[in-house]
Amino acid sequence: MRPVQSSLCLCLIIATGWCASPSSGDRPENGGNGNSAARQLKEGVSGRITNDARNAVEGAVVVAAPLDPGGPPVPEIAIVSDANGRYQWPLRGGHYELTVVAEGYQRVSKNVAVSAGEVATLDFVLSREQHTAR
Repeated sequence: MRPVQSSLCLCLIIATGWCASPSSGDRPENGGNGNSAARQLKEGVSGRITNDARNAVEGAVVVAAPLDPGGPPVPEIAIVSDANGRYQWPLRGGHYELTVVAEGYQRVSKNVAVSAGEVATLDFVLSREQHTAR
């Protein structure tokens, strides 16, 4: 039943518009020009998501969970990587676990510390899912 919950969650993210993608050019938070570099992140996490061959993984969903008791809330449900595999997430200072999910790849989680007023870099390399013969 877990895959159904994941699919449902992804549908809710897309349906509500809470999902922020650095490549979506018509959103005001990135200057409306479609250039992810145009939006200068002042505090949070940014990075690149690639596969084992170091090719960009577009459309990977990044989910953050605060690790600090009573820590700051996460402002969006998820962030989606752009065509270059890049993502940016404005998170307040604190400790977080970021999890990346992409179709056909194994889920990867990493912890990151965000210092107040700074941008932490956290890159992910995804491996293809291993299918076993039955």
